[in-house]
Amino acid sequence: MSSSGTDFLSRLLGHYDAGRINRSSISKIFDAEGFSEEYKSEILGRKPNILRGGKFELFGFLIILSAWLIILGIWFFSDLADIDEPTNIFWFIFAAVALSIVLHYFSAGKNQKILEIQLIFAFMIFINSFFFTDSLWEYNQFDTDEGDVINSKWIFRGFINVGLSLIVVLGYHFVAQKHELNFSKILVGLGYFLPFFGLIWYTIQGANEQPSWSWYESEKTLVFHALLVLVILGMHVLIFSNFHKTFQSWYSKIQTFLIHLNLCWVLWVLPFTFIEYFDSDEARFLVIASILIFYFAFSKFTANKSTELSNRNGSYLAMIPYLLTFSHLPAVASFFLFGEILDILNDDNFEIAFIPPMLFFCGLAVYHVQSNPFMLKIEKEEYGLRWFNRIIIAILIVYMIIFLIILLEEYVFYVFIPTGIIIAGTVVAKVIK
Repeated sequence: MSSSGTDFLSRLLGHYDAGRINRSSISKIFDAEGFSEEYKSEILGRKPNILRGGKFELFGFLIILSAWLIILGIWFFSDLADIDEPTNIFWFIFAAVALSIVLHYFSAGKNQKILEIQLIFAFMIFINSFFFTDSLWEYNQFDTDEGDVINSKWIFRGFINVGLSLIVVLGYHFVAQKHELNFSKILVGLGYFLPFFGLIWYTIQGANEQPSWSWYESEKTLVFHALLVLVILGMHVLIFSNFHKTFQSWYSKIQTFLIHLNLCWVLWVLPFTFIEYFDSDEARFLVIASILIFYFAFSKFTANKSTELSNRNGSYLAMIPYLLTFSHLPAVASFFLFGEILDILNDDNFEIAFIPPMLFFCGLAVYHVQSNPFMLKIEKEEYGLRWFNRIIIAILIVYMIIFLIILLEEYVFYVFIPTGIIIAGTVVAKVIK
């Protein structure tokens, strides 16, 4: 590179470190100048100097604190003034702040710091209004005078709940990504809890009027289950889309990880609600097996979507929460598969149901490391794969312990005590060396 090119790059990085150029703009400049993807990832992955002192995080937390102090003050004032619907005040404030954001966003003198203050404040107001507006959280009590249930009105309220939260969170996500509003990225990652919570609420409420889950075949539960699946699939598409381009920055990594965590808690609940649609163990096994196959393929795609080591490490780390979320599903699927056999055996050989899950996790580990997962020494640079493999082995060991306890019962001490002594002795020997 010529001296003029070096000087240009030095000045450009100086502006970036000072916070005068955001990550999106400098990425476009790198593309136009023909810099390699590896160099671009190296530069964009570091934290600009303006953010290193912790002032930016403090700025965001102070705005959140001020917003909630104002919210609490309004609640206490409403109680003192005996206002019947204080949430109407919050919705009015939210609408006013949202209007100011739109006007500021399209103004000539737009200031990104002021824009982020407005967005954080509006989001805090929305969270408060969303959870405390009774009409958004109906208990499925819309009946006619004759006692017939009115499903359509209840479903409409559910659509308002989910649709409103999705619009707000996706809009916030878009603005945070486009203008590199770093603290807002973290809030958005947490904010995806809102639409998922609303979906789970209405899915469960659809069957909550009966002592059992017998209403799962009804239209209301099916509507929200179908919507929940669509949102989950949409979130997976979003994570790997240009809309959510992360540039491997620290804030974007945290945001992506928080979105994955929101997906994980929903996916943990989902199988237990979905299997209620099916009466036979075979059908329930197919449901659980389908979910496992989908996420096995997802883990393969995630791990191989990039040849860059940093991206592979991040992909494997992102898969760990999913691995923990679905760690129980192989056992659930196995019990459905062997349900009739266990009934015939009168549960005398209960432990056989733990063999397929152990084989599944062992096979998963072998596939990803392409070797013996217990003996292979994975390089420190491959820390993502190393931790992914360790978590698989830990889950496999837990399954083996449960299997041995059920198989040997009180005689399991013949295995546990010698094994414990051997492991402790091996560790001590390594430490002495």
